[in-house]
Amino acid sequence: MTVQKLKSTGRLFFVSDVHGEINVLLKGLDTLGFQEGTDLCVHAGDLIDRGSESLWTLDFFINDETDSYHSVLGNHDVFAMENNTEENGGLWAYNGGSWAFTNHTQEERDVIARKVSCFPYVIEVEHQGKHFGVVHAAVPQDIKSWDEFICLMEVGNKNLLFEIVWNREYVEYPNCKDFQVALEGIDYTIHGHTPVKEPLMVGNRLHIDTGLVYGKHLTIAEFVDGDFKFYKFDIMGEEKV
Repeated sequence: MTVQKLKSTGRLFFVSDVHGEINVLLKGLDTLGFQEGTDLCVHAGDLIDRGSESLWTLDFFINDETDSYHSVLGNHDVFAMENNTEENGGLWAYNGGSWAFTNHTQEERDVIARKVSCFPYVIEVEHQGKHFGVVHAAVPQDIKSWDEFICLMEVGNKNLLFEIVWNREYVEYPNCKDFQVALEGIDYTIHGHTPVKEPLMVGNRLHIDTGLVYGKHLTIAEFVDGDFKFYKFDIMGEEKV
């Protein structure tokens, strides 16, 4: 699946780059009163690697029967699909995927790859009359509208698939005038991938990876009353003020 469309009728939360720390996410959502089966949590990629429970985190999202938890693919998730053999897995192992080689056989890594391949690259959410696009790293700057982006995604443009999980330019150059131009046809896009000190809005593109597995914190963003509200949780799942 390349693009998944969702409709939210309860509360809507976004998070990114959990990186195997599912306990932090679940404790944070519990603190915020998240109701499974009613509310929606959309993760902007990188479910696995670097943290303590990569496989559990992956399985939690896959086995969710409440339809409350969804995720797009991040670059680490793509590693699991494309770099999972002893011959080509060096890049994944070096970037936090050593757990898959130390603790799992090739057959088990193939199962992990099949699990990961169930996730889409893009999620679109309708909520309270607004539309949100969730993409791991970025919608590249040369694409001017959401409709154009979806059309390119649906034909399987390989260069674009690489860009949307690796591009860092909006965070590296947030004050660039060209980047301040809103992407047309969507109210907001949500991204992770490149850690930021605090949630960063560039045009109408919100970046929320605040470096949980680098000793920082997990940001959970809620869209409520027409705007975003941000909550911070440390590695123990305790809310920070």
